[in-house]
Amino acid sequence: MVSFKNKYKTSLLLFTIIVVGISYLLVYKAAFLPNGYDIISQQNNSLSIKEYNLFGVNKGTTNLTFSQSDAWKIDELEYEVSRYKEFLWILLTGISIFAFLLLSARKKDIEWRKAIMVILIIFTMLLPSYYIVTSLNRIHQLIS
Repeated sequence: MVSFKNKYKTSLLLFTIIVVGISYLLVYKAAFLPNGYDIISQQNNSLSIKEYNLFGVNKGTTNLTFSQSDAWKIDELEYEVSRYKEFLWILLTGISIFAFLLLSARKKDIEWRKAIMVILIIFTMLLPSYYIVTSLNRIHQLIS
C-alpha cells in the first residue's frame, strides 16, 4: 500500500516537472517576458530588440546601432537579456511550486513545509526578482 507521504512526494515531483516545462515554454518559446526584452537579430554593429510591457505583450521593436568603440554593448545586451530570461524562468517555476506547497500546507507535517516555504521564498522568488530587476536596469543603461 502506498503511504500518503510517498503519494505526496510523487505528486510534488510530477507537478515540479510539469511546471518547469511550462515555465520554460512560456519564457523561451512563447516569449512571455513582462517588462522585458528579446533580441530579434544582430548584425555587425546593430541590434534589433523587441520590448514587452508589464503583461508580456509586444510594445515595439527598437533598432540600435553602436559605434565601433561601443560594440561591446551588443555582447552585454545579449548577456543581460539571456540572464533576464533565465531568472524569469526560475521565478515562474518558484512561484508555481510555492503556490502548490501553500495550498497543500493544510495537511499534516506543517513544520517542515514552513521551512521549505521560507527557503522557496528566499531562493526562488526574492533572489531571481533581484537579478531580474538588476538585469532590466542594466539593459536600460545600455540602451540609453
